[in-house]
Amino acid sequence: MNKFVQPIKLIKNPNQIPYWKTTNTFILITKFVQLIGKKIKGYKTTDNCEISKLCKALIEYLDELSDLIDETPPNNLPRRYGNTSYRTWFLKFNSNLNEKVKTFLPEKFQDSSIELSTYLSDSFGNYERIDYGTGHELAFLAFLCCFYQLGLIEENDLVGLIYGVFQRYLLLVRKLQQTYTLEAAGTHGVWGLDDFQSLPFYFGSCQFYPKQENENEIEKENENEKQKEKEKTCKYSPSLIMDPEILKTMRGDYLLADAILYTRERKTGSFKVHSPKLAKVSKMEDWDEVHYYFLDMFLSGVLLKYPIVQHFYFGSILSFSDEIKKKEDLLWEQEKMRIQNEERIKNQK
Repeated sequence: MNKFVQPIKLIKNPNQIPYWKTTNTFILITKFVQLIGKKIKGYKTTDNCEISKLCKALIEYLDELSDLIDETPPNNLPRRYGNTSYRTWFLKFNSNLNEKVKTFLPEKFQDSSIELSTYLSDSFGNYERIDYGTGHELAFLAFLCCFYQLGLIEENDLVGLIYGVFQRYLLLVRKLQQTYTLEAAGTHGVWGLDDFQSLPFYFGSCQFYPKQENENEIEKENENEKQKEKEKTCKYSPSLIMDPEILKTMRGDYLLADAILYTRERKTGSFKVHSPKLAKVSKMEDWDEVHYYFLDMFLSGVLLKYPIVQHFYFGSILSFSDEIKKKEDLLWEQEKMRIQNEERIKNQK
């Protein structure tokens, strides 16, 4: 059993990003996102799906946090950026958070709450800056990934996890953004998919595939079968993202339609001008291309982006590779020896 620890930030400079890409945690998070994408293929958001006991508890908790916003209305104080009542909400949310997380955990994993509560605390924005962005979304993904790593969420739970827990999370953070006018943290502007989110676009693209009945459907040996599979993904063309009227009819069933409409509603002017990275999707040949495009945007724009992952926490469940730490320690020892030698030579002169 792991010895659970207080997570800390370990990515200190951009030169560590190539190392970070080789760590077990980077690979785990990437595979977790891809596994979710595979499991939700073909499911509409409104489809009936099994919700585990843990997922139900998490949904209830997110609803409680939503009620807490209603109990903490924005103030009318003069301000330059976000509404400072957000800080009041944040303190209420963090009050006794570790004990709250323990209620989601069986007895043998009670001590892991110190790690899970750190990710959860970082999932709803920054207290000082009154902002929210994809780094906070990543923290919530890490929170869910910890449950998966501990075996408390299984593969069969992932559809319910996304259409129950994650969708409720999206509603909650949007409510926070709108109620307290949160700033966009680390936005890439027109060079990013969205100021606040990344994952709804990737997960949403997965919904346009047919459901996978068994593992054999992932790899088709027969080329004719592959072509049939591809044709089934083309019931809707990627060009639909340019038509807000069509998207409105699909909003309740598809995460991608909802995410694009939410972006459109927050911004003014031409969609092609304020969201060129999204508009680009309309020209793509099929959903395969869209699927990998959004995955790449998550990896390159979030998981490998130093301004974002410098704030990521590492504990024992999601650890920074021991091998990398040993390399860094060795390099530091070598650097210290070099400095000491230079000092020694200088003193001898």
